[in-house]
Amino acid sequence: MDTTRNVVLEAWMAEHGYSSNSLADDVNMALDRLTGRPGGLDGSSVRGWKAGRVLWPKSATRKALEDVSGLPAVALGYVPRVSVVERPPWSAACPWAPRTFSVSPSIAAALAWRLALFTSDDSTCTRV
Repeated sequence: MDTTRNVVLEAWMAEHGYSSNSLADDVNMALDRLTGRPGGLDGSSVRGWKAGRVLWPKSATRKALEDVSGLPAVALGYVPRVSVVERPPWSAACPWAPRTFSVSPSIAAALAWRLALFTSDDSTCTRV
């Protein structure tokens, strides 16, 4: 898997004096306050975040990290997952018909904008 380092998180950690282990400890305490159960994160978990192996932490961990940092996850360099909605089938004669696939949020926004502009009078491009 091709990963991109989360330099935003790294910069925030450096600015606030966090090591991987100390951030893991604080997030674990925040998880305990949120869920009533201590978190199981350690320094290697945080190093995985910085390395870009985690693009969007699980909800409880994300909320705990947001509580510790005071920032939303996207401000810490995380990218929300994009869900792709299954559309009804289109006729095979329609070459521009949407297909189901996953893309980055920026590409998804550009595609949605482009598709919103597209109109066709071609009667072969109809839902079947």
